Amino acid sequence: MTTHDTSHTAHQNQESGLPVDLPTGSPATPVTPQATAQTGEVVAGKEPTGIGSFSTPRRGEQAKGVHSSPRISAKHLEKIAASLSVRDWSILGAAGVYRFVTARQLTLMFFHDHASDASAARTARRVLSRLRSLRVLGVVERRIGGIRAGSEGMVYYLDTAGERLHRNATGSATRKRFEEPSARFMDHTLAIANLAAGLHHHGRVSGAEIVSLTPEPRRSYTAPHGGTGRLAPDLAVELAARPGAETISAFFIEIDLGHESLPTLINKAMAYEQYRASGEDQRQYGGFPRIVWVMDSPKSATTQRRIEALSRALEEHPQIPHHLHTIITTKDAAAYLVKEASNE
Repeated sequence: MTTHDTSHTAHQNQESGLPVDLPTGSPATPVTPQATAQTGEVVAGKEPTGIGSFSTPRRGEQAKGVHSSPRISAKHLEKIAASLSVRDWSILGAAGVYRFVTARQLTLMFFHDHASDASAARTARRVLSRLRSLRVLGVVERRIGGIRAGSEGMVYYLDTAGERLHRNATGSATRKRFEEPSARFMDHTLAIANLAAGLHHHGRVSGAEIVSLTPEPRRSYTAPHGGTGRLAPDLAVELAARPGAETISAFFIEIDLGHESLPTLINKAMAYEQYRASGEDQRQYGGFPRIVWVMDSPKSATTQRRIEALSRALEEHPQIPHHLHTIITTKDAAAYLVKEASNE
């Protein structure tokens, strides 16, 4: 399918028709702990600078290995906060926003200024181990799905100290107790973080700037027949071909790992069309983001069949302008998005 060029400019404020299968720079910019802990953005070559907040999933069985030591006193929490580096705060912020992140993803995001990949991995293991000892991060010990393997595949979340520090930084009054989610939820959440990590890598390689990455941004609009419509893309992405460039390429990302039926995906596409027709994004930013469907499943043949089925359904739907939609595999998504931004 084709893509639709609706770039933003910097000064503008920035059922089952589908086969179903289960899924398998510049130097760092100093930032305050508050800014980093609230991060909803990931910027190539920089520390995170955006804002985002998410609730910990309520469903699922309690994870093995969750810390059971006594509560942390306010004084002890202050000492922990004072001991954290800018990078530590960035890691805390990423875990707070993405909810679950692997060691490999964190390494791609925050440990790229090393002589070799091996050196970066060693440093990451040491830093993450220290953050675990401080109870800033915890580890999900029961491994689920196929995207995690070895020490680089360890899945991290905010532990007691990290959750309190993140709450303090974001101004949230709601305490979130950790409960391990389902395999399906975790795989989907990690796929979002994985795309963000891939954008870090490809952005640094190409010299592109990641202006913002915002997981699950909330959008509301007036529905065609009254009432309020709501939309939450898996990830909102803003990229520039180079740091400081005025033209910004914007994308709404939907990630499908083989769980959703074709009618469900088409309903999502209709929600995007209704939101586009409302003109909310156009009034605020001067254009509407491209809609990119990122698809995957354990078998490449299944993925391809699902891509073809969704493509046909979008083309045949009388109310959906299919040229606004792009469908791509997860392994190609990050490089594709960066390339598209660089071509504008």
